[in-house]
Amino acid sequence: MSKLSLWLVLLESLLGLVSRNVQFAH
Repeated sequence: MSKLSLWLVLLESLLGLVSRNVQFAH
């Protein structure tokens, strides 16, 4: 259970970084 939540947090942070990079690129 904890591993799943950890993966979710990691994915969320990664998505946030990607969206930020996309905003900067455009």
